[in-house]
Amino acid sequence: PVGELVAVEQVEAGRRLAARQLVDQHRRLLENFWRDHDPDPSTPENALEEEYYGRVSFSDQYFSSWEEGRDGWRTDRGRIYILYGPPSEIERPSSPSDGLRTYEIWYYRHLQKRFIFLDKFGSGDFRLISED
Repeated sequence: PVGELVAVEQVEAGRRLAARQLVDQHRRLLENFWRDHDPDPSTPENALEEEYYGRVSFSDQYFSSWEEGRDGWRTDRGRIYILYGPPSEIERPSSPSDGLRTYEIWYYRHLQKRFIFLDKFGSGDFRLISED
């Protein structure tokens, strides 16, 4: 029994080490990515990285689906916001008389793109239903 406990502890120590190594590897990959995509390496800041994390933060603040327990960056609106930034215009057509189904139409004029999101149940959980 003691030998088995020692073996189990060794296996667990190995798993913890592997997990730390994966975290370190992931951190290095991110650092390299942002370094390689820095629009102005002569400055201490990386404007692209700051813009990205700012969009993630905005998405979490405004698009989180609390009922489903999803962070804003994991939602359809959050994903589009992170990829394309703030839309040129947001249209919110009048709600039907039942007050449930709500639409948002996001326009990106400079990209000639339009995204239509539907909140089917009036819960604030908008799903992407059309993209053109």
